[in-house]
Amino acid sequence: SFAAPDDEEDENAVPKPLSRLVASFLSASVAILFQQTHSLYREVTMALGGNAYGSMDVPRFHQVLLGQHSDCLEARHWLLRVLRRAVCGGDTQHSIIAGADRGKYESNRLLQLGLGRQNAVQWALSFAGSAEMANFPTWSEALAILSGSLGEHRVATLRALAVTSWMATQVARSWTGANSRGYHLQALRSLTRVVAAASRGLGSASDALSILEALQSTLDGWVSEIAKAEEAEISLGDDRDMVVRVAWGTCAAVAAVQAKAGQMRKVASDAAVAAQLELALQTLSKFRGSAVLRFSSSAARATSDVIAAIISEKQEAVAVLEQSVLLLAACPTSRVLHCMVANLVSCVTAVTDGSSSSKGVRTLTALGQHFEEGALLALFRMAAAFRELPKDIDHRAGASAVQALVSLPWRAEASWRAQALAAQVLHETISPQPGDSDFKKLMKALLRGSKGASASTAEQ
Repeated sequence: SFAAPDDEEDENAVPKPLSRLVASFLSASVAILFQQTHSLYREVTMALGGNAYGSMDVPRFHQVLLGQHSDCLEARHWLLRVLRRAVCGGDTQHSIIAGADRGKYESNRLLQLGLGRQNAVQWALSFAGSAEMANFPTWSEALAILSGSLGEHRVATLRALAVTSWMATQVARSWTGANSRGYHLQALRSLTRVVAAASRGLGSASDALSILEALQSTLDGWVSEIAKAEEAEISLGDDRDMVVRVAWGTCAAVAAVQAKAGQMRKVASDAAVAAQLELALQTLSKFRGSAVLRFSSSAARATSDVIAAIISEKQEAVAVLEQSVLLLAACPTSRVLHCMVANLVSCVTAVTDGSSSSKGVRTLTALGQHFEEGALLALFRMAAAFRELPKDIDHRAGASAVQALVSLPWRAEASWRAQALAAQVLHETISPQPGDSDFKKLMKALLRGSKGASASTAEQ
């Protein structure tokens, strides 16, 4: 769609493109212009007659949204559909999914300015959150607008929109009608995809906590829904797998952004993010088929097995290990991550050491120095975190993760750093007494197992 050229004398001048907001409005107005009895006919003709389509805004946005039409619900639904097509394009369900696909729609500066000037996303969510002003189709349009606004080329963030609490209320929202349970399931799926879109568009560590809080409220909603489905003997296996993938991807995205920003080197400043990551991973233990009353080491192992099995269907084991190490640096006391790292190292090492299935699969060596630095940071954070924990807590899973990391094929210049940090972690984990022979044996076994350790280093 194009606007008239600025140079009226040059008829051959290339017209400037319209903003997607205005183009969407004009496209939707065509059908109304052929129906003079339509409730929005007057608003549309006034907008077009006033040349409002030359601006970056949706023409007469507030007049339609807040107007006293004979059918206000239909008018608002029409306007939200205009916004959704501008932000995402396509039908509602496709738009919610497309908002989570990286690079699906390119950023538009005029779109960002138009939405921001009129607070369009906030207005849409405000009406969608009202049981009196919005039905499920209208709610779906508003959520598609939110999802499209949070993509990689985003025009907003969860923190800027302040919609974390709004999403929490929508998770618990009750829908009326014969298909109320179906609406609730669709709503949970849509909210989960919004979290995925927000995590893939995550650009700064300052947004991490808002995304994790939105993720947690969504996970809590799914835990309740899965429990009801089990009572009714209904399978939600596909939904469970989707939620686990989104939860893992969101946590990994937060850890990656923090690592890139250097935030994780400030141990005390990341306590809130680490707590939210730990809570999300523990909540996934309830996706194993039965609720867990107390999160134990056995529950952590079972949860890590479920996560690894689901995630590895779509990603290589080495990529999952790389994500796990970054997450371990962000959340060093997580038993789920300890089990994940230990199991993945064993799996990846077996493939890398000559299995026929290793052909065409990225190996540990290919990860290079970047992965080593992440693993060293994880060991450092574990040592610092374990120092502050009570000594009566079972740290065997942590010790297994340390032994697994040290067994990786480190470069010679990085091997001694890994060994020193591993010794510190084990010292904090086991709390040996002076002259403890068992601790010495463990240390010698640990260092001899390191592929980068020499015999002399092990003896020292």
